[in-house]
Amino acid sequence: MYQLIAVLIGTVNLLIWVTLLLMFIRMILSFFPGFDGNILVDFIFGYTELVTMPVRTVMEKFNIMQDMPIDMAFTFTWFILIILQMFLS
Repeated sequence: MYQLIAVLIGTVNLLIWVTLLLMFIRMILSFFPGFDGNILVDFIFGYTELVTMPVRTVMEKFNIMQDMPIDMAFTFTWFILIILQMFLS
């Protein structure tokens, strides 16, 4: 039973790590326009938007930091994932 829990925690930890890596790549790609229509870039943007959408929805519902020039939902999601990864380690 302990081994099953360890494998599950390891899998979730790996998934969080991959998500953080894709979020970092998205952050870098946002500075370079012209990647529209690229399948890999579309996948990265789609996956990371799927992850940040719940945070973005809550922030819009409560009007939290609406007029910021930085995507705060992306930043909050980044920190939430890092904190979750620290708890799993």
